[in-house]
Amino acid sequence: MSVAAIMPEVVRNARIQLRPKRMLATALICAAVSFTAYIYHTHPRSQGFASEMFAFLLSLEITVLVIGGGIYCLQSIHREKELNTFDYQRITRLSPLELMLGKLFGAPILTYFILLCLAPITLIAAFLSQVTVVKILWIYAILLLGAITWHTFALVVSLLTGRGTSAGAIIFFLLLVFLTTSFEGNRTRMLGLRGIGPFALIELAGAAQSQTPYGHATELPAGQDLLFGTPVSHILVLVILYVSLTGWLMLALVRNMKRDPSMYEIFSPVEAFGFVIYLHLIVLAFFQWSRLYPLADRTIGVRFAGRDVAPMQAEHEILSVSLWLFAILGLTLLRNRERVRHRILELGKSATNWWAALWPGPYLLGGVLTVGLVLIAMIRYKLHPVSQWSVGMAFFEVCFVAVWMLRDALYLQWMNLRRGRRALVAALIYLIVFYICSSALFTGLGFYRTGDFANGTYVEPWEIFDMNFGSWTGAKVVWIGALVCLLLEAFVFASLQRRQLTKLRESTRLS
Repeated sequence: MSVAAIMPEVVRNARIQLRPKRMLATALICAAVSFTAYIYHTHPRSQGFASEMFAFLLSLEITVLVIGGGIYCLQSIHREKELNTFDYQRITRLSPLELMLGKLFGAPILTYFILLCLAPITLIAAFLSQVTVVKILWIYAILLLGAITWHTFALVVSLLTGRGTSAGAIIFFLLLVFLTTSFEGNRTRMLGLRGIGPFALIELAGAAQSQTPYGHATELPAGQDLLFGTPVSHILVLVILYVSLTGWLMLALVRNMKRDPSMYEIFSPVEAFGFVIYLHLIVLAFFQWSRLYPLADRTIGVRFAGRDVAPMQAEHEILSVSLWLFAILGLTLLRNRERVRHRILELGKSATNWWAALWPGPYLLGGVLTVGLVLIAMIRYKLHPVSQWSVGMAFFEVCFVAVWMLRDALYLQWMNLRRGRRALVAALIYLIVFYICSSALFTGLGFYRTGDFANGTYVEPWEIFDMNFGSWTGAKVVWIGALVCLLLEAFVFASLQRRQLTKLRESTRLS
């Protein structure tokens, strides 16, 4: 694919955004901002003024390129839909990849021009703060790579946003930027991973120093993350994460760019499963198996001592993350009535057999069990537990979470195949109300004061996260009974789903 193949969309955006008068006004504004920043930070000249100016200008460039360019990308496809011109673009001779690349580099083209205008004063600040040329090069390389990742994500959001206001999409994008910016990888968090948001580059460049509330540097070495407990360069981690995330997001764009909006599907089932496994790999790779805890010290006031995480704590933390990730996967895999009708027309009777009635169970069961087995192996390898933990107990907890996910997913899939407006929304509301009411009832009756969490799992499966070695050995029969109860409930919902599939097959054949 040549560069000329993606030029039409880039040229179209350049003609709209880079008009001579607009470029001149933008250059004058950037010159005024550059002059003001230089005067503010140099008069009066204080110690460290160059580093402060460099940090300010770098944060300004990040804001313009990542956030400003992201908003341009958020509005690119959505605005085309509002103007009824997106359908015309979908039927052009450009392939989905060419159209996606044209929008990716064309929509935020003005922000690249602003970055170019701010580059001279930023380089002056870097020179005054004695930043090496090599460091400047990789700072801008990571900035551009991170901007491409965020712009690709913004295009995915813009593609999936329906007609109407785009304020919700912009708020969601800004909220995600804020959450990734406020994330700080230190030993008080679950992951040994430094900031991965756009503004983490300021700390990486040495313009800011991360400290704990006690005034001591974080345990993570400067510019390093913990990969399976081993320090690795944060630069390398950022490059790998940005490249891999961009690849997944581009896959979603290419898959849907030229599809009809009514047929959008972010990933295929296999691709969605692979993406969730990829996210689990990140969690397992950067999980902190040992952590620092503050201790009082008469000589220095506060010191930190490290100790390994308890096996059950590590298991519960990772399974909690896994629960949410696979819950999102299950929601994305649910089929509506129209999609099931298409499958019946394509596959016939095999679209309504027992295997079809278990959808999306195989992906959830396989995924949770795979992640759980890897988790158990890592706990044995990293923590070497000798007491208060057993492989049988850990495997039971993994199986319990997997069957819990299976039961709720089969319920939601059955409800989604029933007639009614927004059947899935109603099913989610029923499920949430059931969990809230049962929890309130158990609390009011004083059930939890007895500490008998094993019996509570018959109604509230999340009580599995309160299981410990003592409650497991003392009430093993009760825990296994709760698992069998979940399996029976899952079988009931699978039967109901198969009956609904049969009805849909009969109505499809009659029509």
